[in-house]
Amino acid sequence: MVDQLHRLPGRTHRACVQRAIRIGVSAIQASMWSEAEDDIIRKGYHNGTPIKKLLAQLPGRTYRGVGARALRLGLNGKFNGKTGSQYSWIEDAARRLLDEGTPMSCRDIADAIGASAEGTVHMLRRVHGKSFYIADWRKTSNGHEALWLVGRRADAPKPPPASNAEKCRRSRARRRIRTGGFNPFATLAQQVAQ
Repeated sequence: MVDQLHRLPGRTHRACVQRAIRIGVSAIQASMWSEAEDDIIRKGYHNGTPIKKLLAQLPGRTYRGVGARALRLGLNGKFNGKTGSQYSWIEDAARRLLDEGTPMSCRDIADAIGASAEGTVHMLRRVHGKSFYIADWRKTSNGHEALWLVGRRADAPKPPPASNAEKCRRSRARRRIRTGGFNPFATLAQQVAQ
């Protein structure tokens, strides 16, 4: 194949090899893979087993090698099954926690059930609108964060972001406090003194 690259200007060797595999023209001999290995790959793709788990059953094979072989076998080139990580326990724990009726943020849910924030975000995105909904919004220093509950209701509307005038007003107030131009406790001190 390398000696024919001059016929395909602008194409790399790797691109040509990948294209040849996709259209079923391969210089790689099929005898390198046994029928048993092909069966493992077919069953794995059919069941949605991640390639990383298939590697345990295919000693001496690489991740890319299994993917390329699956492509040659006519299986989907990209893995469309379930990933190796499951978030069902996070969903169950969050459901039990939120059944009490108190809306909680994603970070609060993760802290309460002992899950990672990333796993909780992933789970909430997956089930949003199906079994969890946004009941309210809480103002934070960076904007607003969603407060979640269990159920299939319409999400609470997200409050609009602060206007530029409001942001400038807050910034000036913070600057006055930092520079000592304003003491928020001075009024309280006067009231206590009287």
